[in-house]
Amino acid sequence: MERYDYTKNGANADDLLSDVERLDVKQRLTLHKMMEQMKKDVESEELKERMEWWDNSILPILKEFAELTSSVLDVERDQPNIIQVTLRNHNGIEFTYDCRCLYMVIIMAVMVIVDVEDGAPVLVLTYDTSKFVN
Repeated sequence: MERYDYTKNGANADDLLSDVERLDVKQRLTLHKMMEQMKKDVESEELKERMEWWDNSILPILKEFAELTSSVLDVERDQPNIIQVTLRNHNGIEFTYDCRCLYMVIIMAVMVIVDVEDGAPVLVLTYDTSKFVN
């Protein structure tokens, strides 16, 4: 049996608030700086973890689909948290039974665009990794 007991979290949070109230102004300012740095560190680590998860979970599916369909796959990472994927195929883009993992990949995108560039169909998927659960 596995048990995850979080009942003490509330009491610990209350204790923390009491401890902070007992600090003098200089100590509170120091604590505030430390908290800000901690937030930045956590955000940076979360971004790294989400990108690694995307690279290990989503990208292989997209690469496999591109290979199976003889498509061109472009991946752009111009902004933190944002990944834009473009699939191009002059013969068209089809989702068959063999590519059913692609449905999950499409659902996870925050934006899906189907367009035509230079007479070839393109599928553009935009991912915002900040929307992924850590």
